[in-house]
Amino acid sequence: MLLQIAHGEEPHTPLAGQEHRTEMSGQDVFVPARDRRHVTAVNFGLQWLPHGPTPYEVLPFGALFVWRSSYDDAERFRGTFSGLVNDVKYNIGLPSMRGVELVLTLESLVIPFGRSEYVEGRRITQVDLQWNHIHGGVGIGYRRLLPPGHQDSALEVALTYEPGFIWFKRSSGTAANFIVPNDTYEGRVHFRLRTDVLDRNLMELAHRGFSAGGDVLYGQRARWREWGAAAFNALGGAQEKNYLTATVYGVAAGGAVLRRHNHLPRLHDRTALIGTDHGAQAVLAGAERADQPRRVAERDCHDQGAAHACRLRLFAADVCQRAAAIQ
Repeated sequence: MLLQIAHGEEPHTPLAGQEHRTEMSGQDVFVPARDRRHVTAVNFGLQWLPHGPTPYEVLPFGALFVWRSSYDDAERFRGTFSGLVNDVKYNIGLPSMRGVELVLTLESLVIPFGRSEYVEGRRITQVDLQWNHIHGGVGIGYRRLLPPGHQDSALEVALTYEPGFIWFKRSSGTAANFIVPNDTYEGRVHFRLRTDVLDRNLMELAHRGFSAGGDVLYGQRARWREWGAAAFNALGGAQEKNYLTATVYGVAAGGAVLRRHNHLPRLHDRTALIGTDHGAQAVLAGAERADQPRRVAERDCHDQGAAHACRLRLFAADVCQRAAAIQ
């Protein structure tokens, strides 16, 4: 009942892709309809961390985003590209099996400088380490359209195998007694779940509904060894060849309940309340992964608005995970 009152008294918020007319400063403004199945966008900017670590106090970010979705939902392509970080996913529907898809992926991170641990704002350069990776992927998926019926309103499930390679390199400040991990083949099994029943507004921000999902990754490295510094008493080795990580996210949005004098409370269609929740858990055989902080940060950002720019901003959180005072 409250929802009906709100919609009757207040103009609707224009939704993404819809034609919209309004007035601003006495001028008529017209926003034409837009095909949301074909999107090419550039996102760039600067992140400022006041009193943050010196190398990351001012951090540029940016990416090219490409989205293509066929009108029969038989094919979808999603790519984010920056050179340093790239993420591509291509889904092809199988004509003989409704909703079943072939899933192809490609993910890469190549940052040509070392990343460090920070302790109380002080950079521990002795453990600087470059680490990079590239993973392809192939698997099977399932997709079913959901209300409210937008082209991105769907339940998606996918299971892929992602063969890849990770490699490491010292930086100029890395201590002589710091043992660099082995370059190695890494195979991962990736389960992915996405549910989206959101209405999005003109700026592609969540307006009403919810979205939720998660990822589970099981990985195995072909070659691994004890790494880090002597102060760690040679932790790692065979214990870190296998790992398991899980991340979940949730986004919900709805009209704000407003109260006016002598009026009943009602939902205001132009004022939205948005809540988000993220979580991550890593279960490893006895020790932390070398790149676990970046993986957690990256998965938290996955598919949340400008996901690729978020991942670029978060590479400031890429740390070596084994900081210690090296004698």
